[in-house]
Amino acid sequence: GGQGVAKGYLNRDDLSATQFVVDPFSASENALMYRTGDLVRWRADGNLEYLGRND
Repeated sequence: GGQGVAKGYLNRDDLSATQFVVDPFSASENALMYRTGDLVRWRADGNLEYLGRND
């Protein structure tokens, strides 16, 4: 994340809109989430298991 991610989206409103989406888990109504492309699943023990990439 951070500056390295931001540079690729500077002045790219179309791309930003597809990758930065509303965060349904945040109490802040303007919070966004970044779609990383990582594919995970919840395990029965409550942990996330990394399955790979979807891009």
